Amino acid sequence: MSHLARSRTGKHRPQGPPGQMGIKGDPGVPKDIGPPGPRGPQGVKGQKGEQGKSLSAPRLIEAPVGVTVNQGQTAVLKCSVDGHPSPKLTWSKNNSSLPVGHHMIGRGTALIIKNAKPGDAGVYSCSAQNLLGGSNTTPQCH
Repeated sequence: MSHLARSRTGKHRPQGPPGQMGIKGDPGVPKDIGPPGPRGPQGVKGQKGEQGKSLSAPRLIEAPVGVTVNQGQTAVLKCSVDGHPSPKLTWSKNNSSLPVGHHMIGRGTALIIKNAKPGDAGVYSCSAQNLLGGSNTTPQCH
């Protein structure tokens, strides 16, 4: 849409293109932050959550049983414990740490002895520990 401007002679003429934009002015002076507004209304109260689990010392759920395996077979000793916080389970042989090598803790709380040798025979212990105490059980492996 074109605008018409009146010339000195009184005739209408088309308006020319707009001019260049002027120089931007200085920014205003910042003011102090105003006081905080009033506190809003309290929201709707949520539903009560489930009660947390009570602290408990480790206790034996599934005791390992003594096993006898032939040389070259795999022996599996299972031990299950409960407690809160969750106890840390460790295995030992003849009241010392497990020998290095083919002994390994399988999924969960099982001790797996692959390719059993005569030197693997002994008394294996399962013990569980958390901040409230410990639990210990002793199966035999022949």
